[in-house]
Amino acid sequence: MSLVVLVALLGFSASHLNIEQDIMKILPDNGNNAVQKLVFEKLKVKDNVVVMVSAKDGNIASVHKCALALEKELNEALVPELAQSVDFSVDPDDAQSTSDIIYSNLPIYIDNSVYSAFDSIFSAEAIDRKMAANYESLHGLFGNFAADYIYKDPFGLASPALKSLANTRVSSKYSIIDGGVYLSTDSTAIVTITPTFPAGDVNASQRLTEILEKVVSGHEEAKIDCFGGPVMGVYNSRCIQKDMRLTIIVGILAICMIIFFSFRDRKSVFLILLPSSFGFLFSMAVMALFKDSISLIAMGASSAIMGVVMSYAIHVVTHKEHCKDAQQLIKELSSPLTIGSLTTIGAFFSLTFTSSSLLVDFGLLASNMIIGAMIFCLVYLPHIMSYGETGEKRRLLQWIESVNAYKIENVSFLVVVILLLSGYGLYHYNDVDFDADMNHLCYYPDGVIDVEKKLQRSTCEDGEVSIYFVSAGSTDEEALVSYHKMNHTLDSLLGSGDIVRHSHLDKLLVSGKEQQEKIEKWNSFWTDARKRNVEQQLKKSAEKYGFEPSAFEPFVKIVNAEYKSDGVLSAFEKVPQSPLSKHINSWFCSEDGMKMAISNVVMKSEAKQKVYDSFVGSKNVVILDKPHFVQGYMRSVQDDFNFVLGVSSLIVFLGLLLNYGRLETALLSFMPMALAWLIILGVMHIFGLSFNIVSVIISTFIFGIGDDFSIFITDGLVDEYSRGRHTLLSHKIAIFFSSLVSILGMGVLVFADHPSLLTVAYTSLIGMFATVLIAYVLQPLIFRLFVTRRTEKGLSPITINSLFWTILLIGSFGIAGILLSLIAMLSYCLPLKKLWRYNLLHYLICYFCRGLLWIATPRLTRKDADNTHEDFSKPAMIIANHQSVLDIVRVMALTPKVVIMAKKTNWNSPVYGILLHLSGFFCSDDATEDYIPQLKSLVANGYSICVFPEGERSVDGKITKFHPGAFFLASELGIDILPVVFAGHHYGIRKGDIIYVGRTNIAMKVCGRRACAPSDRAKRLFKEDAAEYEAMIKKEYDELCRDIDTPKNPYFRHLLEQNFILKGPVLEYYTKVKIRLENDYLKYWQQIPDNSVVSDLGCGYGYLSFMLSHTLPGAEIHSYDYDEDKIEIAQHCYSVSSNQTYSVGDIVSADFVESDVFILNDVLHYMTSEDRERVLCKCLEKLKEGGKIIVRDADKSQEKTHKITKLTEWFSTSSVIHFNKVSRNINFFDAEEMKTFAENNGLDIEITDNDEKTSNKIFVLRRGQKSA
Repeated sequence: MSLVVLVALLGFSASHLNIEQDIMKILPDNGNNAVQKLVFEKLKVKDNVVVMVSAKDGNIASVHKCALALEKELNEALVPELAQSVDFSVDPDDAQSTSDIIYSNLPIYIDNSVYSAFDSIFSAEAIDRKMAANYESLHGLFGNFAADYIYKDPFGLASPALKSLANTRVSSKYSIIDGGVYLSTDSTAIVTITPTFPAGDVNASQRLTEILEKVVSGHEEAKIDCFGGPVMGVYNSRCIQKDMRLTIIVGILAICMIIFFSFRDRKSVFLILLPSSFGFLFSMAVMALFKDSISLIAMGASSAIMGVVMSYAIHVVTHKEHCKDAQQLIKELSSPLTIGSLTTIGAFFSLTFTSSSLLVDFGLLASNMIIGAMIFCLVYLPHIMSYGETGEKRRLLQWIESVNAYKIENVSFLVVVILLLSGYGLYHYNDVDFDADMNHLCYYPDGVIDVEKKLQRSTCEDGEVSIYFVSAGSTDEEALVSYHKMNHTLDSLLGSGDIVRHSHLDKLLVSGKEQQEKIEKWNSFWTDARKRNVEQQLKKSAEKYGFEPSAFEPFVKIVNAEYKSDGVLSAFEKVPQSPLSKHINSWFCSEDGMKMAISNVVMKSEAKQKVYDSFVGSKNVVILDKPHFVQGYMRSVQDDFNFVLGVSSLIVFLGLLLNYGRLETALLSFMPMALAWLIILGVMHIFGLSFNIVSVIISTFIFGIGDDFSIFITDGLVDEYSRGRHTLLSHKIAIFFSSLVSILGMGVLVFADHPSLLTVAYTSLIGMFATVLIAYVLQPLIFRLFVTRRTEKGLSPITINSLFWTILLIGSFGIAGILLSLIAMLSYCLPLKKLWRYNLLHYLICYFCRGLLWIATPRLTRKDADNTHEDFSKPAMIIANHQSVLDIVRVMALTPKVVIMAKKTNWNSPVYGILLHLSGFFCSDDATEDYIPQLKSLVANGYSICVFPEGERSVDGKITKFHPGAFFLASELGIDILPVVFAGHHYGIRKGDIIYVGRTNIAMKVCGRRACAPSDRAKRLFKEDAAEYEAMIKKEYDELCRDIDTPKNPYFRHLLEQNFILKGPVLEYYTKVKIRLENDYLKYWQQIPDNSVVSDLGCGYGYLSFMLSHTLPGAEIHSYDYDEDKIEIAQHCYSVSSNQTYSVGDIVSADFVESDVFILNDVLHYMTSEDRERVLCKCLEKLKEGGKIIVRDADKSQEKTHKITKLTEWFSTSSVIHFNKVSRNINFFDAEEMKTFAENNGLDIEITDNDEKTSNKIFVLRRGQKSA
């Protein structure tokens, strides 16, 4: 019921949202460019619709007749509501009416500079010459046409103004034929429609286009083409709507068919479509609360988002097969779905920070769609599905499962392809261009481009462009001042040859202030005396050349008239329907309070940028060149693009980091998105593709859907690693369907005709395929390479911290080996004695090894015995147990004068093999007798020899059998034997794991020297020496291990922590805090002897059991807990020892093994007093003679500190955190209860404080030994 009400409310809200179809909404709303955008949106001259009528069969007469009919019909249908005028015919009287307006306002059209020549113009001689010239003009070929102008203006005072008006005819390629406008080139009639609205008004554009199409359809006698902003806007709108209908229908049908044939539940199709439908409705409803309208293009692009939101429903539907009820499904999917959707929402929401209203719409629409879909998926969908159904899986689903079960990460070819494309994309990261031409995102019907080119050719020659320049201002004065400056700049460029033709109304558009100044100038010149003198001289000259005395009376009236300033367009407004008034209004207009004056410039194409650069910084000048206009905005869009890419990447990465709590898993999950982006760049560069504004949408889409896929892949890998659950396959199946839905949702856009939707299709398909491929291949490969393949061998996972230390230490070792090898080779070029060269190289090696050990101190803490008794001044045969490559470094750091018998692998090392050869080392794999002469020479010069009698490193640190070779050599060389014992080295760097440097304590003890045996003794006796020294070194090793193998060795703490990393941030943090609070469980370890049987009751995650099993290798550890989730995690730790077992069960009812020690660590207060005694009694029954029961719990009698204990327990068991699973109320007890139990059962009891801050105490109950 609640769902029905909610859908009704959402539908009501969404119904109030209007749809915008303006493609210009994709441009940024930048406050600095507000004037430019307003001019582009409101100026109507750029939105004129041109109807071109041409002959079908060469019949020119039919063209004229058709054009006249179109002019008449369109005027009746469009004027005045949709069009100001529809013009084809030219009235012969237009010129006369135009000149009348000019002459009636003549003073304001005379330039001030002309007055300096007036004295000479109106002199007697000049008047006489002018009358002679006028006489000749009247008797010439055009005398009749010129008569009126000569009588009105015998001196040509209005010529500049009339010339300026004629100059607004932007092309000589138009002709007047039979009173109509034609192209001079091919007799094409031109009918011009001047709309009353800007092209952005979609409804008005739609009505005008429909009327135009209807009228044109009635004239088949001629070929009719239309072009103009309003018409093109309608064509684009229709194309988007058609594409949306087609692609959505095809996409949904394809998706439904795949789902229908994959799932046995026939309702699956309906269930999967519900969340996306609800999400779309939710998004539209939410947006209606804050906005009045939404972009249609944003809605079209949202079809790709339908794939994203449907993927969430697919995850729910597919995971239902593994759940018994809705509660289990919500529990298992709420975390990954929520985290995945939040990062996706964040990525799309970053679009709202851009300056494009279309991108803001898309960002809000996508974000709210995902929010709505997630609400439905987690609140409603689980409860309307059925559970527990069984049946045979459909064959298609079985095939999909088998495909996803294949370990595609093992296909080397795919790995190489991904890496090559990613590397190629990285290399060409800045080489992919950004396409700023919005024309490439507009739809052009067939033939329209040819019509546009034909119109362009009508205004300029090939290689030229015709551009409008607009001066805008809030008042007439502001616009005209800027207009005059703009035209002055353009005239200067005309003089330089960069501009071919410049048309403007600079002489006609005069500001009110300037009008008044010119009228005053006129009046000051025409004094009464000058008027009489000129009039008399004019009549005299007129009579001389045969003119009537009153012939020039019109001019005299103009001179004697009174003039006043009435505003810029006052003269034209008085005759609003005059041709000149209409013409002026098309060059100087007012829209929404903004005044705009226009100039037309024809320039060479190659000079465009130079001309445009002349107006950089001119805020009131707008260049009506759409590519140039858009290019300026595209710079802002490109900044938005980089911003969105950065913000969405950051949001996704931070979301992943918070979810996993580890930089490693965050990087692993983020990698598919990052590499997919590089692959997109690489593929686009290979095919020569460019980015555009749509790429901003696609970038967020790739990051949005990509993080969902990577999160589920990572969750599947982590689930398998931490719990042994094989959920990766189910996640991959869900991802397969999700990606398929997304690919189909976007792929159907390839059938679209609109270029912007095609861009969405191609770019997103490349990104989607790349994201899925990387998630399927590289994520499992890297996780298994650095984690599971190592943990299966009992090795620690590689982390960034461990990788840093590995690179630092092993890298330093390798670099030093190469440098020292070079030094060794160079030393042979110097005139040095062999001994000096050896000494130099060995001192360098020794001090490098000491430096390396100093660098490694934070990782490898030395706990050496007191070795000051040995100064190595006397040569000796150093023998040592061999655990790690650290042994070699430690030996070389003891003294510069030591030579090691190296294994063949080291002897032939490409890094330091040359150094060994040139520094006097020897290969232990060769016959030892061959080296004796050289060794004797080294010994004679004070060098000791080091041999590892075991022959190879030990994997577990245990000392293996000694070989007699070292003792034979010692006797041959006649030097003492000096045993050296190492402990803990194998914890630092294990055999076969040189890429991991562990954190541990290491120890070394230099034992006392012993004389070697005589050289002539039997060889078999050297074996006895080997056995003797082996026993001695084992004894010393055991002594060192007593100090090394304790819980205080950071190796064991680190090992325990490492077993719980990558299993969730809360668990990892809890593990670290718990171990430190417990002081590494040292108190427990001190109470338990080795070789004991220990039962850890209520072990939780098994931290204590784990620590005891590794520090007491001879003990047998049994762990119990009734929280099967914790036991499941503990059982799948990679370092679980063979002496350790885990069992699930309530210790109140479980059976225990007979044990030397029972541990109840923070367990008994979860029981009633009766259950508590029952458990203790069961422990007592199974307790061996001399055994212990160790209880750590709170003493409620310690009121002050007990408050802190109660608070910590509330945090761990509350419903908010619920870290510890409880089935009973907490029931604390006091120390007296434990004393009573001990007394009643004949046990000794020892009570100590666990810490100072809490009321926790440790109770040790001992059972005495039975007397013999």
